Amino acid sequence: MTTEAPLARVLVLSDPQIGLYRAVFERGLANSERLVAQGHEALELPEIVGHERERVLFGEAIDAANELRPDCVVVCGDMIQHWDSDEELGLVREIAGRLDPAIPIH
Repeated sequence: MTTEAPLARVLVLSDPQIGLYRAVFERGLANSERLVAQGHEALELPEIVGHERERVLFGEAIDAANELRPDCVVVCGDMIQHWDSDEELGLVREIAGRLDPAIPIH
């Protein structure tokens, strides 16, 4: 099948999941405490405070979208880790708000 209509350029992003790194860190701490209570050595975990890593990664994706100029951006997967977190949702809105208004985001 041929068409005269131009093809759309869609940029698909997946799982910015603001809050995931912190949640995994907290789960690791709980597991480490459990292991220590059982007589094992504590896990060595890099401390994760806040959402800086996710801010950087999602920000880089939005910056790339602004540079690539797709017809639209579609974000699939989890946007935030905790469904009731105003902080995480606010961060998603802040970063997504950096997308050029001429590029729709869905």
